[in-house]
Amino acid sequence: MSVLRFKKNTLILASIGLGYFLWLILFSIGQISYLPPCIIKSYTGVSCFACGTNHAFLELATGNYLSSWNTNPLAIILILTTIIYLSVQLKKQKNE
Repeated sequence: MSVLRFKKNTLILASIGLGYFLWLILFSIGQISYLPPCIIKSYTGVSCFACGTNHAFLELATGNYLSSWNTNPLAIILILTTIIYLSVQLKKQKNE
């Protein structure tokens, strides 16, 4: 039962991620106005730790890795962490 739940959760997570990247590629290239503004920055004027993450994902989706890193390293770190986590979980499920 837990293997089936893991596969279902992985499929849902992958679908959300793929949908987000497709949304970025199809609707946001060259039109940054489609990206939502940071709520904290719009109210306080201070950048939060996640400011620029959507722009970094957009740069990453279009293959501009250095620009993505310069915009906000959190995007690349988040994706790499997710890939490593899912790989470890998949390996654990195969060993059981």
